[in-house]
Amino acid sequence: MSGLDATTNQPDNSFAKETQIEGSTSPSTSTESVGTTDVDSQEIELETYFLDLGILEPCKDEDDLCLTEDFSTAWSEQIDQFNDEDISADQAADAFGFDTTDDKYETETHGDAQVLYQGSGVIGKWPSRAALITDLGAAAVIETIDSDWKEYDPQEKGQLLNGLRLFFEVCPGDSGAVEFNEETVESCCQSHDVLAVTCADSGERLFEHSLDELQ
Repeated sequence: MSGLDATTNQPDNSFAKETQIEGSTSPSTSTESVGTTDVDSQEIELETYFLDLGILEPCKDEDDLCLTEDFSTAWSEQIDQFNDEDISADQAADAFGFDTTDDKYETETHGDAQVLYQGSGVIGKWPSRAALITDLGAAAVIETIDSDWKEYDPQEKGQLLNGLRLFFEVCPGDSGAVEFNEETVESCCQSHDVLAVTCADSGERLFEHSLDELQ
């Protein structure tokens, strides 16, 4: 799972109504290799990674995992900072390890969704601005506690950040607490049942995934 998506075509007008399954990065459309490293690209075991870094710990009152107080505080501070800024395309690309030295990036808004382009190719999608700044905030904190963070490729970073987004309990700004819901999303030709994590007050989505893929 990730904030980065494998789609490479320009979205049509039904974009905001389509289920956005976040899963992987697309190859760079330039002639250079962007965002790739020598790190073994095997899938990262999210739970182990978060526990080892002190990001998650067993919850005190239930049989589950929760954010540690230190990480939650640092993450919230970073989110508040990004929430007060105009996020540039280069900021988003850089957070995921894309080369911003020579390549050109743009962001567009489709409904609530935020889309990151490299040239004409889509390399990142988030269901809302809240989801984007939540990822940027987490990346900024993880970089300070994981010495290998810069070595991960964009797909690995996206996988980690998207998984971590499920543990955030309060939406950015004054958007309220997070809510977990099952919803049906209609497209031009079919409907999809999805797990949606939304901000209670603003209605912005932090996460959306097809229930069919979770079964």
